Amino acid sequence: MTTKEQERKALAQIKKIVDSLGEDSYIATAFEGCFEIAESNIENDWACSMKQRAESAEKTVGKLEADNINLRYAIKKAKEEASKKQTELEEQLLDLRSRELTADDLTDCRQLVDNEAYDAEKEMKTAALEIVTFAEEPASTNFQEAVRANRAAASRWNYLLGLKGRIDIALGAGV
Repeated sequence: MTTKEQERKALAQIKKIVDSLGEDSYIATAFEGCFEIAESNIENDWACSMKQRAESAEKTVGKLEADNINLRYAIKKAKEEASKKQTELEEQLLDLRSRELTADDLTDCRQLVDNEAYDAEKEMKTAALEIVTFAEEPASTNFQEAVRANRAAASRWNYLLGLKGRIDIALGAGV
């Protein structure tokens, strides 16, 4: 086995021979970077070569190229999925917009509810007058019909007042 000193001397001789060939030498070109690796091997007790480094780099490049292909495929799929999702969301938005009530629509609805509530209140009052009219005969059909009509109108009137309040809230005028 050779000593580190013997290795250093042999490397110096090889360098000298290669240097003597000139910069444009094919051999000098082939040894480019090799002397530094040899020096590092001697100092650190390693056994690396330019060939090992090149093979390792080729292997790494191959893996990176495969990863790149896989990533490009994943990106393509993700873009397709995003495009599909965007289309679905745009369709949902159009659907929701078609169902949307504008402030004018709500104002019109509020007016219709006001009119219905006014009619229900009139029916309630009319039924109340009939109750009073037939109060002396509470078992009569007329009295019982008047009570039912009054209760139905009151129930409708209360519902319409609540609906009117919810519309006011939707218009921003409530609470």
